Amino acid sequence: MKSEKTYRMKASNHYLILFLCICFVQFGFAQTTYKMANAKVYACKGKLTDSEGNKQSAKKYANNEDLIFTICVKGASTINIKFNGPFCCESISDYLRVYKGKDTSGTLIRTYTGTINNPIAITASDSCVTFYFHSDINIVCDGWDLNWEAKITSVPQPKFSAIADPTCNSNKIRVVLDQKFHCDSVKAANF
Repeated sequence: MKSEKTYRMKASNHYLILFLCICFVQFGFAQTTYKMANAKVYACKGKLTDSEGNKQSAKKYANNEDLIFTICVKGASTINIKFNGPFCCESISDYLRVYKGKDTSGTLIRTYTGTINNPIAITASDSCVTFYFHSDINIVCDGWDLNWEAKITSVPQPKFSAIADPTCNSNKIRVVLDQKFHCDSVKAANF
């Protein structure tokens, strides 16, 4: 006959596994959409669109924009970027610059301007990538949208704090880790 302590430990382990699986489903497949803005994000993956700030046409960016959007993912070896559909902005006067690094002082990967109908894919070999968008006072266009996903090379293993016995008939359990985890740190195959 198993002791009550062994039963509680096994039950606690089951709750922990259930919690981590829920986190994987909730965060592992989620993708947040961001509009071009002066911002810095730390998401492993996401979608970035132009600002859509034009008052006359909601799907277009606005005049006189100078926006810097940075993605930094701790532990990433690369950040893969793929534009969805055509890229469109006023040729030469409006442009999107993509930099490897945490700001515009990093290495310029490429400048995009005008209309580009061919698929665009970029791999930034860094844990950060920065987008700088400039538009002038005149013509605007449909802009762009892109997806990014970081490749994490190594993930430090978290340490779990001891958890208290769950309350009877409860549907909640609290787990505390010693560090934050990235969306691709929790893999269902590990359970």
